[in-house]
Amino acid sequence: PGPISKEMTNPLSGILYCAECGHAMTRRSYLKRGYDTKILCNYTYCQTVSSNFDVIENILIESLKLWLNDLKLENKKLNIENSIGNDILTLKNAEQSALKKIELVCQQEQKAYALVEQGIYTPEVFLARSKALAKQKDELIKSARSISEEINKLNEINITKNKIIPKLEKVINIYPSLVTAEEKNQLLKSVLEKATYHK
Repeated sequence: PGPISKEMTNPLSGILYCAECGHAMTRRSYLKRGYDTKILCNYTYCQTVSSNFDVIENILIESLKLWLNDLKLENKKLNIENSIGNDILTLKNAEQSALKKIELVCQQEQKAYALVEQGIYTPEVFLARSKALAKQKDELIKSARSISEEINKLNEINITKNKIIPKLEKVINIYPSLVTAEEKNQLLKSVLEKATYHK
């Protein structure tokens, strides 16, 4: 017979870590001895004190509720002011303006080449003009790139908020009704990568 797979008993497995030593926190049952189930750090030399598991589990869920509430308040404020949308629109206009200026500088560079070929520009005048145009184009390209990065950042913030709110609502609503530690663990991991415990 193959090895018997051990059923998960800790819904916070792979999520909750000790703030002192960085090791994963462990759930340990003392029900047979008549004590509450504990959450503790197993690392021998760590001074972190254990807590009742149910208390820490409830604190974690309450923290998710606070996070959800903060996000909703922020979203409400953003919807009233429409600040992110306005910022993105402003940045896109600035980006388009920078791109048009780059195109204009490129045309001016071509014109400078034509003028030197026609003998209107001396080599010295052409060189000075070319350097000035190249510097201007380089600054515009940097500006356009910076604006583009800022637009992407704002879009990412918008998308993240729109995705995380329904996920948090799902976790908070469904978590209490789940029976197995594995189901709870998978649900928590849909919104949490890591939480730290300190006592």
